[in-house]
Amino acid sequence: MFSPMKLEDIFLADAVVRGGIRSCEIVSDGYARFELGVGEVVAAAPGIEIVAGSRLAVTWVNSAFYLPDKLDDNYGRYLVALIAPGSAQPPLRGPSAFIAGPPEPGTYTILQAHCSDAFLFPADDLIAIALLQVLQTDRDQKRELQILSEFLFKNGASGVVKRKIFEATHPRP
Repeated sequence: MFSPMKLEDIFLADAVVRGGIRSCEIVSDGYARFELGVGEVVAAAPGIEIVAGSRLAVTWVNSAFYLPDKLDDNYGRYLVALIAPGSAQPPLRGPSAFIAGPPEPGTYTILQAHCSDAFLFPADDLIAIALLQVLQTDRDQKRELQILSEFLFKNGASGVVKRKIFEATHPRP
């Protein structure tokens, strides 16, 4: 059973970066590993030492059982929310909510609630732009996200905006 993405989960990330995917390898159904070239650190929790220009080993345990065939190999192309090695696992949702843990200890993993979409967006995606706006504000970030979510999802955003957001959060297998 699929669970809709909750944008407020972004605050569970240990780091949010813009960067490019390199050396992507689909290891098995629902599991990939790749190198992430960091173009910009948008937000990071205390003690997380990621710097622009670095490369990170990242795993993606995709409980929604969908991985793209290919990810672009250009720096700055994606907004990615990451869970640091040893941090708490993503939220559990759905009827069979269980995650075995990272398959490669010591690597960052993409933030993704069980049976939901991953926090991996093309950098020019509407949701990525909205999340960047929220993370870079000097105001109350959680309140900003709530207002933005209500506008986009409840209060009649244009049909084009709704379609783009739906397409971004519900990729076709």
